[in-house]
Amino acid sequence: MTILELKGELYDLLSEIHTEKALLKIREVVKQAVEDDNLWDLLSDEQAERLKKSIEKSKDRNNLSPHLEVKKRHAKWLSK
Repeated sequence: MTILELKGELYDLLSEIHTEKALLKIREVVKQAVEDDNLWDLLSDEQAERLKKSIEKSKDRNNLSPHLEVKKRHAKWLSK
């Protein structure tokens, strides 16, 4: 499916929603997606590559630290 086809499908789906509450929720999701997409543009090639590698490494549970352990290590910065 092309990007144009996806956009068309999204438009069709949006046209079926008739409540303000649902549309406001969708607007927030779309706004966040746009912001997230634009964040990559702010990174240098090296930063983007390092981030991608970090994300990939985080998929291995052995590379992760328990939340409490991280909180203890960084307690002096978390208390400010």
